[in-house]
Amino acid sequence: MMKNFSIAKTFGINAPEHMTVDGNEQTSNRVPMKIPYVFQKDLTRDVLCWHQHARSSDGLFLFGLPGTGKSSVVSQIANRLNIPVYQKTVYRGMEFADLLGFYIKKGDSMEYLPGVLELAMGYDGNPGWLLLDDIDRADPGILSGLHDVFVSGIVEIPEHGSTLLKAKDGFRFVATGNSNMQGDNTGMNPSVNRQDLALLDRFYKREVDFPNPSVEFDILKTVSPTVEDLLPKIIEVANHIRNAHRNTTDAVMISPLTMSLRDTQRWAQAIPWYAGAEKPLLDSLNFAMLNTCEEPTKVAVRKHLSDVFGEQYV
Repeated sequence: MMKNFSIAKTFGINAPEHMTVDGNEQTSNRVPMKIPYVFQKDLTRDVLCWHQHARSSDGLFLFGLPGTGKSSVVSQIANRLNIPVYQKTVYRGMEFADLLGFYIKKGDSMEYLPGVLELAMGYDGNPGWLLLDDIDRADPGILSGLHDVFVSGIVEIPEHGSTLLKAKDGFRFVATGNSNMQGDNTGMNPSVNRQDLALLDRFYKREVDFPNPSVEFDILKTVSPTVEDLLPKIIEVANHIRNAHRNTTDAVMISPLTMSLRDTQRWAQAIPWYAGAEKPLLDSLNFAMLNTCEEPTKVAVRKHLSDVFGEQYV
């Protein structure tokens, strides 16, 4: 059963009280888990606009640098609206059939397990959002199959006797990527492919960047309030690394490293655990992200950590 949700109350953003968005009255085990989350007004607005007005033939494409929160905004909006999400990460060599189901042996018989596309379309009566992460890695063949689903709202299931499945109300398609589907012109994402413009025409499109410092402060304060006084400098370090990744500053290029929202949250959460260490900020940053980096990258990051926090911490 459908329910109207107040945008202002549900997402904690500034919106007229009369503005609502559709969702489900009851949750299900396919609804993403709720986590502490700060909704950014502009990004939330765009996802809700798509959800409220798009047809099943209109997808949503969120693209941007790794770790900007593309998948998390989808899952957390879906959580608040009790919408099931069927998620799969795309990889090179993946075929359209990998989105469909297959048979498994169960006792003396065979049982059909539906795939994420069928489930999202409502195979088991619980339609929702199909979320494909890193869709720009896909070979063109898989996307041409999805294009046909967009156009007709129907998918043929060869493994199930060529059954035709028609999308039920509530089916939507969301995709994320690290590029704008026009290929990689940075050298940072060699697995990215150039995609067909006909498919791209089927999407609402939104670039997702890292939040501004005040919003990121609120995010970090939510997950690690005990280090609130350190958060502005943590964000300063993070933004230096991000800008150097983009090569938009005079800083030493730290490519291919960027600092995701997950990295800053892990760093902030780890700091209290290193309170007795000789260099708690550096040791916790190593644990959060630097331990797997190459030595030149570590040196560059430590230099900026020293500039921001002082040499005694590095």
